[in-house]
Amino acid sequence: MLSTDREEFVKRLRVLFAGLDKPLGEAKETAFWIALAQMSLIEFGRCCDFVLEELQDGDKRREYTTRFTPGDVWTARRRLRAKVSAAVQEQTGAPPAQWAGDAWDIRANLALRGYFDDQTRRGIHYCDSETLEGIRPAHTPSDETRALIAPLLAYKRAWAQDMRELHAEQGFVSADVQRRTFLECMRRADVEVDLVRQEYDHRGHRSAA
Repeated sequence: MLSTDREEFVKRLRVLFAGLDKPLGEAKETAFWIALAQMSLIEFGRCCDFVLEELQDGDKRREYTTRFTPGDVWTARRRLRAKVSAAVQEQTGAPPAQWAGDAWDIRANLALRGYFDDQTRRGIHYCDSETLEGIRPAHTPSDETRALIAPLLAYKRAWAQDMRELHAEQGFVSADVQRRTFLECMRRADVEVDLVRQEYDHRGHRSAA
């Protein structure tokens, strides 16, 4: 998660702890924030919903209300993914390893192409200066260009996986949810892209010196 996600994260965490009927102080909020930093806000929200659903089971309620830690959220994530994987396999007859290349991958590729076009119109490019100026052929990307694009590709794939799982759980994912979550993924990717730009700028300045 990004620092800008913290307000929404805390809201969802408070709802979860209200369902658990457990106190939640500022120190515990910070501990959960740090421990779950590698989880996306979308995943965290789904894990919270999953845990709240599990509270209907008496044994689970006793387990959770006795002691609840960030590790329980990660465990819930694994159980939720296993549940979704089983549902997809039952519906399609295909194991998870064969998911690649489905309709969600196609939608992800089209969405990314559209995002590239929108960013280009804004004057934002994901390539090195030689490629941008036409000195280097676009079909032979440099290491810098590959590094700039890598976060976008990673988050594109993560979005496709999230959409598969949401569709398997709910049977439908609205166009608005698809759009908003994709832009959220691209926002996160661009934060990493900026770090890559800074690294290559630093290298360039150091070489010039």
